Amino acid sequence: MSAHLLGRLRARLLGRGDRGEIEGSADFAVGGLSLSLGGIVSFAVVHAVLGGPGNGEGAAQNTSFDASAVSGQCQGRQAATAEEYPNGQIPTEALCELHQEGEYLRADAAAGFLALNEAYEERFGSGICVTDAYRSLADQHRLYDAYQSGTGNLAAVPGTSNHGWGLAVDLCGGVNRFGTEQHEWMRANSQEFGWFHPAWAQQGSSSAEAWHWEYSVEGPEAVAA
Repeated sequence: MSAHLLGRLRARLLGRGDRGEIEGSADFAVGGLSLSLGGIVSFAVVHAVLGGPGNGEGAAQNTSFDASAVSGQCQGRQAATAEEYPNGQIPTEALCELHQEGEYLRADAAAGFLALNEAYEERFGSGICVTDAYRSLADQHRLYDAYQSGTGNLAAVPGTSNHGWGLAVDLCGGVNRFGTEQHEWMRANSQEFGWFHPAWAQQGSSSAEAWHWEYSVEGPEAVAA
């Protein structure tokens, strides 16, 4: 990668404004060049620098980049390993806050979602509307009780929800309705960032939920497979 292109990627990342203030730093050697990044690391930039996880001939041979370190740099703080905690009992310190205040995800899922949000904002002029991301065990119980009583939407058994792992979001702003321009754009583009609309939630399913989207821990190439 040329120094010019690397500089452009770095400038784009550092220009994220209130979506990712630079409060720390992490050094990576990419193609013999030194790149110092702080705060949030955009999945899109990482994907571009490395040539994508599906390019077997690419990044592994030409970089000392540490993906786990990058995904852990969220909004200026290092996220702990969320996998160490039970479902719905992950502390805020082990998660990363999204562009929508008060909504959190696991570090790798957050990095992918924030990059997806950037692309979405370029297309629609505003960020992705999020109604729910990480869900505590108490919230899971509340929603499951509502579902069981017939006063709420479908909800997973408490302690099993992907929301409880910080790997799922419920969306609004048009994405929550089948057939809208926003929903169709998400279907066409989310996989590039590791996000997908699960088969059980798709239109025509008995449990269809246009608003529910999940992150693949195996990366974008697994989603596209």
